Amino acid sequence: MRLLFLVVVPLVLLGCPKHAPNPAQGDEELLARYAARLEEVDSRFRMATGCPDRCQAAQEGCELARNICDVSARLPERADVQKRCAGAQEACARYNEGCSACQGR
Repeated sequence: MRLLFLVVVPLVLLGCPKHAPNPAQGDEELLARYAARLEEVDSRFRMATGCPDRCQAAQEGCELARNICDVSARLPERADVQKRCAGAQEACARYNEGCSACQGR
């Protein structure tokens, strides 16, 4: 009986969830990671001397903007997240303008 107790109780305790994951917390982490990467891309874009580097940074920046807006679509009630999406889209537009400008030379 004691052996059964020593086996069953730990299994029950391990099987019980401590707390349910919060999807919004995961979205916050994603947004923070995307924002940090967008800052890096922005810095690379501004420092790029050649068109290929500038256009590569533009492509990466616009992909990050899409990712940020995908997360914001899941959190429509959060005005701060919607502003992040709008800011990321504006950055994407700047990147594309810079890429197009150097390709037109």
